[in-house]
Amino acid sequence: MFVGSANMARFLYGSLAVILSIGLLWINCAVHTAPAIGTLGEMRGVQAQLDHPEDRMHAGLGQEMQALFPVGSLFTHALYGFT
Repeated sequence: MFVGSANMARFLYGSLAVILSIGLLWINCAVHTAPAIGTLGEMRGVQAQLDHPEDRMHAGLGQEMQALFPVGSLFTHALYGFT
């Protein structure tokens, strides 16, 4: 192994460690700043997440999935009903 390649490997490992550390820090902050369970803030977040699938369902998502898969409409409506 050449001296230059050892330095490059050390740099790549260090870069990977920094990127993973930043990602884990971001996840940790997101978990600890989430609204408490049962609060109005949590309900607003849940409602915002459910608005998008509802809009897509009324815009014909079942037919789009049926064109891709044999039982796409059935599964799409079943999964939407479970939410």
